[in-house]
Amino acid sequence: MKTYWLVLAALLLLTIPGVADDAQATVDFVERKMNEALEILKSEDLDENAKKEQVRDITLGMFDVPYMAKQVIGRTHWPKFSKSQRQEFADLFLRQLESSYFDKMDIFREAHFEYGEPIDETKEGRKRKKYHIPSHVNYRDQRYKILYKLRQVDAGWRAYDVNVDGISVVITYKKQYDQILQEASPEELLAKMREKNMKLPAELEEMEKEFQETHGTNIVAAKSETKEKKN
Repeated sequence: MKTYWLVLAALLLLTIPGVADDAQATVDFVERKMNEALEILKSEDLDENAKKEQVRDITLGMFDVPYMAKQVIGRTHWPKFSKSQRQEFADLFLRQLESSYFDKMDIFREAHFEYGEPIDETKEGRKRKKYHIPSHVNYRDQRYKILYKLRQVDAGWRAYDVNVDGISVVITYKKQYDQILQEASPEELLAKMREKNMKLPAELEEMEKEFQETHGTNIVAAKSETKEKKN
């Protein structure tokens, strides 16, 4: 898969007081949160449920879930949701992300993470800054590109999207939800999500298949293999 990287911010900008500090703060934020999650996943003192709960807390502190929820529904459909439906959708969307990615995070306990120079993506005239953090995950004999997209909020920084090998989590889920909402109501979408009757978006499902084919195993088998090596 091809990844389309944005041009790095000019070095001159990074010499301006405050700009370099903001840029480094975003990298520090992502690296700290990922290290916290990996430390939990590597713990031998916690069972799987405890790990999942603690990683969920870290996720809530790292991602701007309400903002992501609004983005994946889109401007056309968001006004159709009531206030309570918006809140429920955000909760169910987070649950859907967890069920899709928690197992994958677990097998990356062996992985090595590298973080690149942050890219300033703030639009002209905007006070709230946005940065993209390019990174790589080295797992076994493969190298995966991950781009974290962060926005400035009152509490500091929050991620609002993640690109994995060029595939945006927000955009792929947006396509899926838009297709459903073309024919269904917000309540019908919520009902489907409550029943956990939602497949991965097509692009993410294809990525999942490629991962399995590359490593000659599925996620569950990879987890078992990791534990056997440890023992």
